Amino acid sequence: MRQRLVIGVTGGSTNVEGFVRGGINELYFKAVEATGNTPIMLPIIQDANSIAQMVSLCDGLILTGGVDIHPRYYGEEILKECGDFDCFRDTFEWHLLEAVKKQNKPILGICRGIQMLNVFFGGTLYQDLGLNPNFLLMHHQKGSRGYGSHWIDIKEGSFLHAIFGSKAFVNSYHHQAIKEVAPHFKVTAQSRDGVIEGIEHMTLPVWGVQFHPEMMFENDEGCRHLFEHFSIKVKEHATCITTSEEQ
Repeated sequence: MRQRLVIGVTGGSTNVEGFVRGGINELYFKAVEATGNTPIMLPIIQDANSIAQMVSLCDGLILTGGVDIHPRYYGEEILKECGDFDCFRDTFEWHLLEAVKKQNKPILGICRGIQMLNVFFGGTLYQDLGLNPNFLLMHHQKGSRGYGSHWIDIKEGSFLHAIFGSKAFVNSYHHQAIKEVAPHFKVTAQSRDGVIEGIEHMTLPVWGVQFHPEMMFENDEGCRHLFEHFSIKVKEHATCITTSEEQ
């Protein structure tokens, strides 16, 4: 096994003067590098075989934030409250998750990433938090994204509990969230107005958070530990796979 893990990081796309460009916030890369590992940005392509080969080069995957997921992926029409889409990214990440699931690689979903995980595995989303009158906190915060804006309560025994304990003060920069949780996932954290802030798969190495730890990792010890803890999980998984192949 390599001394440094390779963590694939997804990005978004923009159309500039007829040319599609891929990119992502560099804070994701800095957060991965801070754990002593190597981030690589995964280009948005559509060929399933090429995507599967990219996955084979990675020890783990981070699904990052971005624009909304097209509602057709969870069986809904587009409501007026929905935002912009990146259909090329939707298709790419769907194929990507199929390959990651088949190759059994660990995944951390962040913001849009937790939503994509939930949709891929059979859950649904609120197309806008305003559709639920109980969601009263500001989930699209103003000011610096490097600091928290609301508390989340965390379930004991979860991935997040091992990092933060029973609660954490996190940032919030989203207008959509999980509605129906996908089968075989459990909710690990919620805001105090009920928005789902963390999930994890019951049997697969898959975790998701609704907040943005990459934006807080320089200012918040817990968010630094989150990337470190994910790194440990990826290394343990890679070691287990290597040992199994050698036997």
